[in-house]
Amino acid sequence: MAEVVQKVGEKSLNIQQDKKVLTSQKNEQAITHGQQKVELSIKEEIIKLREAVQETIKNPTNNEEFNKTSKEILGLINNINSHQPSRLQAARNKILSSGESPNTKNTEIEGFFLEQHEWDKFQELRERLQKIKESREKLDEMKNFYTLIMPGIFQMVYKIYLRS
Repeated sequence: MAEVVQKVGEKSLNIQQDKKVLTSQKNEQAITHGQQKVELSIKEEIIKLREAVQETIKNPTNNEEFNKTSKEILGLINNINSHQPSRLQAARNKILSSGESPNTKNTEIEGFFLEQHEWDKFQELRERLQKIKESREKLDEMKNFYTLIMPGIFQMVYKIYLRS
């Protein structure tokens, strides 16, 4: 009887040992899998950043281009503003000569608005600035992402490394 109990005890001990080995193998696999996923996501983000940098190099969005476009816009605005007093006066004279009150709402003041060539130039410059701004924002967004996420990722990888 004692032998039977001893054999049953040994078998249950072996089963428990096998379970521990199996559990530790599963844990190692999970840790390795987790580490691989983290490394893969880091590689993907690095590739995205590299693509953004290469795109920026291909289409330079340096300060010189930005400043040039900004100066063109300021020049256009200054030119428009320099003509506004005469445009306003012409519109006011037009309203007064028609016998309406200068304060009448919904009065069409054609002379006050931008001329078509000014509006077209303004739109073109605005689109150029928007393209510069978008690529800068994309690059800044990637830099901010790395600044925020990298310490956490390295900490996670270190914890995974310590567990294994």
